[in-house]
Order: sequence, then C-alpha cells, then structure tokens
Amino acid sequence: MDELSDIFLNSVKKYLPDRQYVHAVTGGFDGRTLISSGLYHKKKFSCYSFGSSGSKDVQIASRLAFQAGIPYINIELHDKYVEKESLICGQEFVHNSSGSATFARAHYLYAAKELSGDYKYILTGNFGSEIFRAAHIAGALISSNLYALFKTENPAKGIKTIDQSMELTYLTRDLFKDQWKELKKIF
Repeated sequence: MDELSDIFLNSVKKYLPDRQYVHAVTGGFDGRTLISSGLYHKKKFSCYSFGSSGSKDVQIASRLAFQAGIPYINIELHDKYVEKESLICGQEFVHNSSGSATFARAHYLYAAKELSGDYKYILTGNFGSEIFRAAHIAGALISSNLYALFKTENPAKGIKTIDQSMELTYLTRDLFKDQWKELKKIF
C-alpha cells in the first residue's frame, strides 16, 4: 500500500498548479485527499465550499481548513442565488456538458464564476467518495473484485480471486496485460 500511495502522490502532483489556487472541499474523500496531496507537495492554495453556513458540509469544510491552517471561502447559496442564478447556471452547465450534467450541479458553475476573479485555477474532485470508499465497503458502485483486493489480509490471495473472477472472462486480457503484471508486482 505504501507504494500505491507513492504512485498516487506522484501522479496527482502533475495536476496541482505551481501558483496560488483554490480547492473545493466538502466533507468528502475526494476533496480531503486532494487537499492532503497539495499540503504534502507544499502547494499554496485556499479552500472553498458552497452551501448555507449552517449546513454540515460547510461546517466540516470550514473546520478542516481551519485545523490545517488553510484560508477558507464559503460560497453562500442564499435566496438570491436560488432566485437569480440557479436556473441560468444550471442551463449553462447542462449545455456546456453536452447534456451529460444535470441542474443538480448548477452551484458548481456558480462557485467557479464567483471565484474566477481571484483565482486562475479552481480544483475540485468528483466521485472521490465512491473510489475511496471502495477500500472498505462493497456495494452498488464498488465491484466485488476491488473489495476482495482490499479486504484480504493476503494481497496474493486477492489478486488470485480477481484473476479467477467471472468478470475478468468478459475482458480482452491482452489489452491490459502490462498493467496487470505491474499491479501484481505491487502486491
């Protein structure tokens, strides 16, 4: 696992700006993981989140930033946002994603617009909870094979379980044979 952590930290470094930026944080794993990576690599950044000041997501984000000594900005999603910005940002967000996004993410665009005057780079994670949850909870979003890999006390046994799984029979192994060999070396 140490080697896997090093691989992740070295990979994520490529995506962290060399100048001051702002980083989204809620209470999720993706924000905390990427912010921890930024701290590890000694990057200069602030944090932001969005919502009402009384929401748990905002309170968690604010507390995490404060404890880490990182400047924090809350993008307040107040009545004015709902009445004047939500629909416009939602339509723009859906349009710019060629219809693959939903109105539920309108506040992402709103926050980016609010921050864009002060920051050239705005970083956010997506699906971090689903990915990092995989290490300890199997479910609808997490494959039984990934769960087997992280759950086992013996990594070789986890690899063997995946290697013999029904799901692997559906894949063209030649397409990822080098990556599979590399993964096996780690464990």
